[in-house]
Amino acid sequence: MHHHGLWAMEVLDWEKMMQHQAYKSLQMEQTIPIKKTGIVTTRCPIRINGQKIFSHKAAPDLGEHNKKVFNDFIK
Repeated sequence: MHHHGLWAMEVLDWEKMMQHQAYKSLQMEQTIPIKKTGIVTTRCPIRINGQKIFSHKAAPDLGEHNKKVFNDFIK
């Protein structure tokens, strides 16, 4: 593809990606404390003012805020 002037990159599977130096240097994984153990997930790769964005708060449970959203639209 490069020979024909087309841009191309290797496509990595999940295991290869996690071992890649770029993935490691970006610190793309974070642990979110959920229940007793926590889960490992990826973080947003965007930086704000040079700072990496991490969160210690999990996404809401499905339907957790339904009542509040419904009440906000009714009032």
